Amino acid sequence: NPSTALYTLIAIEVWRSFGFAMFLFVAGLKALDHNLTEAARIDGANGWQVFWHVTLPQLRPVTLMVSTLIGIGMLKLFDIIYVITGGGPANGTQVVSYLAYQETFRFFNMGRGAAVSFLISIAILAAVGVLGLEHHDFFSHGLNAGSHVAMKLFNLRFALAGLATEEGVKFRACHGQAGGVVEIRLVH
Repeated sequence: NPSTALYTLIAIEVWRSFGFAMFLFVAGLKALDHNLTEAARIDGANGWQVFWHVTLPQLRPVTLMVSTLIGIGMLKLFDIIYVITGGGPANGTQVVSYLAYQETFRFFNMGRGAAVSFLISIAILAAVGVLGLEHHDFFSHGLNAGSHVAMKLFNLRFALAGLATEEGVKFRACHGQAGGVVEIRLVH
């Protein structure tokens, strides 16, 4: 059926790339700063608030990387379409990369096939460039950039609650492995 063929191929590609994405997210979860989570729990945050205001901002660089890699993979998706549908039925599963293949090797239109391939390359470079400029902290600081975002969110949250002082925000938090209590001061 031409109306459902593309959705079937999308489901196959999602299933195929799911493992890779989960592998990266698990690595990102292991790199989280758990002191921030403990501090949020001590401050009375529930599970949803901890996830939304602490965990998710720390996972932002990983989410950026996963979405960029999967988006690039979707732009150059060819093998599943070639093997399963061949661009059909009624060109219902024809994507840009398959069009480049058809123009080059089926219709022997080398110039048009090269132009489509060049446009795919430009789209990939533009996507990576825009994401890189928008989220330059990921490329310069790596996974630690998420913890800086979480610290800024804590400062904003405490400032809105009226707990901020001129020097910063003072609160007590458990110190991870040692179990001792340390005072953490977040400076604006």
